[in-house]
Amino acid sequence: MKPEDFLILKETYCDIPFEAIIKTDLLRLGISFSNEALEACKAAKPKSYFIFSFDRTAQKDLSQLEKKSAPEEIALIGGPFDFKRTIVSVRVNPESPYRITVGAIHELPLQLFFHDEKICDILLPSFPDYYAQPLANGKPVSDITPTIEWGYLIYITAFRLCQYFGAEEECAFCDINHNYRQQKAEGRSYTGIKSLDEVIEALQIIEKHDPQKLSHAYTVTGGSITSQLGGMNEAQFYAQYAQAIEAKFPGRWIGKAVVQGLPDDEIKILKDSGYQIYHPNYEVWDEKIFNHVCPGKTRYVGQKNGSAAFWLEPKFSALKKSFLILLPASRWPNLLASRISKLRFDLRKRV
Repeated sequence: MKPEDFLILKETYCDIPFEAIIKTDLLRLGISFSNEALEACKAAKPKSYFIFSFDRTAQKDLSQLEKKSAPEEIALIGGPFDFKRTIVSVRVNPESPYRITVGAIHELPLQLFFHDEKICDILLPSFPDYYAQPLANGKPVSDITPTIEWGYLIYITAFRLCQYFGAEEECAFCDINHNYRQQKAEGRSYTGIKSLDEVIEALQIIEKHDPQKLSHAYTVTGGSITSQLGGMNEAQFYAQYAQAIEAKFPGRWIGKAVVQGLPDDEIKILKDSGYQIYHPNYEVWDEKIFNHVCPGKTRYVGQKNGSAAFWLEPKFSALKKSFLILLPASRWPNLLASRISKLRFDLRKRV
């Protein structure tokens, strides 16, 4: 896309907020930073890599400044298009045409450019006091209970791996296992399975050092559990975290479980543990693409048929039945889908 194409986009899709168009493209292409901008970002909340890398390049290909100083998220605001405040999660890409650099205004030192075209000003999230308070075992709060969405959401990736493991099992669009490996290789404090004691201690630190109570909700999530983990199935494993949190902090936060599509008896386990929201993911792909993109799920849950429709049908059935367990407003399903041109997708390669 050329700089002059911005106005064409804005006019062509005039019914869509321009902020949303730019946000989508930032998530797609990532963001590059000048060194001066990264120096300014040192005082902001850094990326915690709370579940995936999200970056458009590997950690080994980033500079130390990019690894340590890139912010968790940014806010787009003002500028020549008069943007309303829009929060964007940061995906680092040193080659991105979107670049954040230091501006001339002291109150808004950073600005976003597309090539040489200024898009808007940038605000950074403040470094929270609780990030400066380590747990008794020395682990940072950002490892155990990082916050995102400008501090609103506590993100607890209880299991940082997935039992669909290895090239013959992992979903091609997911880098949860690869991200864990690369973060450990970089020497980052990156706990694979978070203990209940660690989670409760980290939440106590947040509660003590969040006097304005900016955090309003917590998500508990992690990789899929195809058999058992610690003697528990997926619902039981993730349910234990809500049970512990609600026992220690009854009603303090809205609890949300982000897990696979589960049968209604397991959804009831999650509800009874204290979660108020059930947030499952459903992969929707063409049958051949599904078999290549999700090889592990094809074998585990699609053995008899091997098609996405076969895999989805019982999940949607469970979705409908689970309305008897959780109110519809408490069900937030994600549909993971894509329009993939047959000219650009090579079934011999996993992308």
